[in-house]
Amino acid sequence: MELIEYIRLRNKMTQSEWENSFEKEEREIIILRHEGGGGSLRNGFWEWEEYFLAYVDCKTGELHKEEGRIAFPVTDTENLPYQFEDETIYRLKVREKVPEEVPNGALPIKNHFLIVEVLEKT
Repeated sequence: MELIEYIRLRNKMTQSEWENSFEKEEREIIILRHEGGGGSLRNGFWEWEEYFLAYVDCKTGELHKEEGRIAFPVTDTENLPYQFEDETIYRLKVREKVPEEVPNGALPIKNHFLIVEVLEKT
């Protein structure tokens, strides 16, 4: 699959198809929010992403020192369901992105999570 075709297919995903590209199992993580983020228009919704510097898996206690993304669907960009502050710690309930094969020229996304619930902000 070529990069352009890959991007077109992703943009045609419905919200349900997009949410199904994440694991069903929910887990808790703690992130250190970083600056940056934004939305990509899909088929009837926006895929909104915010960046983080590192995360801790609450079940194992393991620290992952790599940057990542938290994502959530948005239907009205004027009223985002979540407001994240830079340089802030959040405990979240999330679903991890299912690993996918990407075409040449695209980088696989690591540490990508769908937000189920914001549990705590510190």
